[in-house]
Amino acid sequence: MRFKRPFILCNTAAGRGSAGGLGSALAALQSAGEGGFPVHETAPDERIDETVRAAVEGGCDLVVAAGGDGTVSAAMAGAAGTGVPLAIVPAGTTNLIARELGIPLDPGAAARLAASASTSRSVDAMAVAGRCYFLQVGVGITALAVDGTTRELKSRFGVLAYPGAAARRLAGLRPSHLDITVDGERYRVRSIEATVANNGVLAGMFFRKGPDVRMDDGHIDVCVLAARTPFDYPRLVCDMLTGRRGSPRVLFLPAGRCVRIESRTPLAVQADGDIIGTTPVEIEVRPRAVSVIAPEAAERTADRSIARSLLLDPYIEGLRRQWST
Repeated sequence: MRFKRPFILCNTAAGRGSAGGLGSALAALQSAGEGGFPVHETAPDERIDETVRAAVEGGCDLVVAAGGDGTVSAAMAGAAGTGVPLAIVPAGTTNLIARELGIPLDPGAAARLAASASTSRSVDAMAVAGRCYFLQVGVGITALAVDGTTRELKSRFGVLAYPGAAARRLAGLRPSHLDITVDGERYRVRSIEATVANNGVLAGMFFRKGPDVRMDDGHIDVCVLAARTPFDYPRLVCDMLTGRRGSPRVLFLPAGRCVRIESRTPLAVQADGDIIGTTPVEIEVRPRAVSVIAPEAAERTADRSIARSLLLDPYIEGLRRQWST
């Protein structure tokens, strides 16, 4: 399929990749079209979803999001429900959405896939107060990690900034009484983390023996970590990292319509790596919310390879570059 009015959005500050390589990939994508298409570079505090929505209203027939997961997720939110497809050129540190959908991590290969637009996948969304998210919504440890991670730390340490922030706050963490309603059925738990997951790569890193979470299966999955005493915390964290399923400490609940999380006192809520408010929070399932240019049969990388590529490889490569100069 040949698109006549693509909207190319680029976050040149994303990740640790080569800006030159990303520029070459976008140039190749432009040359594949029927004319020269301008590239919109994002600003630090820009509402990317609103920018994309305005481009769709202006008549674009394809959105191309070049950047990390934050940029891609926000662009997908803008395209959700419009019928306009979206292509991803991954340029971040983790690129979880691209990994999940089998999109090449090499910007050049991803740009060629976007230009061909031969196959697509319909991706589900999680809507909170009308805004769509695509990775996860969390209350507990993940929200503490996000809340304690500054932009400077993320720029310096990448994905390692999140577990570092969680570790610093773990000593003061206490289980919270949560009421979790899943498709009308209510569960009362004492928990240190309730994650509503939509991305299988991210969920699989911490819940390796949990459900087969996918972004295009028409539902989302609730993963609840329960703890009775402070002595349970190290074991729960170990269970997450090693993939052991410590029943009844881990509860998995599929949701096809909606999830509501309430607490006795307001708790921070994170969605796709940003704090979006406090409990209570209601998450609506929106199946097939956006069409993404991607291979039909996606092969996700094994857990060990993912963990290594996310946690070690960016820093090893950075050290190599420093030693060679």
